[in-house]
Amino acid sequence: MDQDKDRERPSPPRRMAKVPFPPAKYGLWLAIVIIGAVLLLMVTGVIAAQVD
Repeated sequence: MDQDKDRERPSPPRRMAKVPFPPAKYGLWLAIVIIGAVLLLMVTGVIAAQVD
C-alpha cells in the first residue's frame, strides 16, 4: 500500500532535485523583519504614506 503512494507522488524537476531549500521559518522571520523595517521608516517619516 505504501509503495503505491510513493509511485503516485510526482518527482521534482531534474534541476531542482538537488537544490537545498532553507526551512520556512527563515522566510517567516525575513518577512517580519522587512515589514517591521518598513513600518519603522513610515513612523519616522522617511517613507511618506500617500493619503489623498
